[in-house]
Amino acid sequence: MGEVLKTFSEKEWPQLQIALDQWRFPYWDWALKKTAYDKTIDYDIPLVLYDKNVLILKPDSTSNKDLKPMPNPLYRFGMSNGITMGDKSLDRSAEKMADFRLKPVRVVDRSQGIDATIDV
Repeated sequence: MGEVLKTFSEKEWPQLQIALDQWRFPYWDWALKKTAYDKTIDYDIPLVLYDKNVLILKPDSTSNKDLKPMPNPLYRFGMSNGITMGDKSLDRSAEKMADFRLKPVRVVDRSQGIDATIDV
């Protein structure tokens, strides 16, 4: 997000940097249904995730009238190469993947009286 800051005028950088440093994606309880502020829908994920587009303040803007509609990056995950999840080219067969399973390793330190097998 920091690279976007540079598209704004330098006079706006301090305020935007503060917002950038404090921005966090909030925790939500996905199991708890919540009601929207206008009581129109019940939802279980943050409402911003439902919006295909969001309004973004343009660089060098002087008011909220300068909001620009843009695709919402939180709406849907898209892989950079355009391949969709589940595509056959994403072969996850065992022979193509690294094996990160725990493996037993024997640890011996006779000076400490240690002779054990542990999973690492």
